[in-house]
Amino acid sequence: MAVGALLVVVSLVLTLGTIGKTTHRTVSTSVASSTSAPTQTAAGFLDDLASAMRTGNVDFMVSALNPAVIARYGESSCRAAVATYTDPTAAFSVQSTSPPADYSYRAAGRASVIPDTITAKVTFTHDGQPVPVVVHLSQTKNGKLSWFTDCVGPKQ
Repeated sequence: MAVGALLVVVSLVLTLGTIGKTTHRTVSTSVASSTSAPTQTAAGFLDDLASAMRTGNVDFMVSALNPAVIARYGESSCRAAVATYTDPTAAFSVQSTSPPADYSYRAAGRASVIPDTITAKVTFTHDGQPVPVVVHLSQTKNGKLSWFTDCVGPKQ
């Protein structure tokens, strides 16, 4: 779970409201276990995610979400949530990554263990401000990395 200005998105990023107007956002990434190595690096995936955030590419952000996030919240809620993540200053700088391990994904009042998840310590820049966060990245069945975020609407 990432604490900081995003979620996260992803999980990165990071979770209510728009990026830059929240102080806490969960960004993590995760999926089902796989025995093959991911086809992407953590840094490469996070670069792609940040690019999507900078340009407001909702289709990419949703397609890169972990299937567990979509199952928990529904695609329409996730599409609405990530649409608020547009930030022309979004960037991730990976400081370190862990070997794959179990990750306890907690969201919407439930927890799931996601195996083979990489924990990445990163600096996430949003709204022009760098913030240290922890991002969780897991491999999907197709070998790509995915991310987690809380797909809830902004507080009124």
